[in-house]
Amino acid sequence: MFPGSPFDPELMKLFQALAGALISYTPEEDTSAFCVIEQAPGQGRGRLRYRIGCKDRPNEGTTKPSPELHESAYQLYRLWSGDGEPFPGAEITVEQESGGQWKTNVRRLDGTPDAPSDPEGDERLWQEVYDARSAWFVEHLGPLPGDIQKILSLSVVWPGGGMYTFTAPSLGGRGVCATFGLTNADLPTPVRNEDIQETKDKQGRPASTSFRTVSRVPRWAPPEWAGYGYEVLVITPAPETWPLQTLAWLAQMELLRDVDLLDRVRDADGVTLESVRIGDGSRTADFLIQPANGILPARAALPNGEMNVLIATRITRDEMTFSQKHGRGELLRRLLASGVGQVSNLDRPSVLA
Repeated sequence: MFPGSPFDPELMKLFQALAGALISYTPEEDTSAFCVIEQAPGQGRGRLRYRIGCKDRPNEGTTKPSPELHESAYQLYRLWSGDGEPFPGAEITVEQESGGQWKTNVRRLDGTPDAPSDPEGDERLWQEVYDARSAWFVEHLGPLPGDIQKILSLSVVWPGGGMYTFTAPSLGGRGVCATFGLTNADLPTPVRNEDIQETKDKQGRPASTSFRTVSRVPRWAPPEWAGYGYEVLVITPAPETWPLQTLAWLAQMELLRDVDLLDRVRDADGVTLESVRIGDGSRTADFLIQPANGILPARAALPNGEMNVLIATRITRDEMTFSQKHGRGELLRRLLASGVGQVSNLDRPSVLA
């Protein structure tokens, strides 16, 4: 018997888990459901896409799985591609019988996967994405520096990512601090940190971090997104380094806690952050996060999908309060109308004054 064969007990358990997750995800009024699981085209190995619905209404389904369905599907992917084989895809169907029991069927699709078939293919895609993102930064902002700022706690979770701080000639010499790698082809991350221990210096600043890294099921992200679907920038009147701690915190929240910042921005017409540490950690600031509006293109196409450009703008506390009453979109309109726009200045007065 070999892993993934029809008689493999592990495979039988996965089929049962898939069927159970699909039944739980099916609306009560439906007596049947299907779920097609495939490798997402143009993505790295293990990035899955879904078609989920009812056979009576095949055009009214969804492409977003429940967490339980994605968990089981990814475990099936691991089993069927454990030896480096391409994932063939699967279709699960369930149908409720007259006695209330559910009839289940699972079949391999054995399609031709549109994905790298070996580690070298993964590396090529990763590099293509890196080069395309670099070209976008150079075109719209300016030359990138030779060194990238790494985040110690993400050294294993995000080995190919970090942050840049540099001068942007295309923005009139303004400063830019930016994440660089949240759109990588190997994301969302399939590992996580546990048992994190942090020591601090006499001023209460982080001095060292220890942790262990374990495997996990990467969270689901729409297959049309490049990685997590975005990079986030802070633009300052002149080059500054104080935003780096804010960006490091945002990256950790995404990679370690799956906050799904992009969907939050879209669902709530922006996101506000209160009292986030900046600089050496002795100060805090409030921020408004919105898609780039005029100062830069709001999105770009990378080889592995769409990169959204989010900008975190430092705001005053009364602007924060205003956004809670009148909406984050209205605050952005006030910032744009005042000439402040999406540029972060720690010393500026409120646009509401």
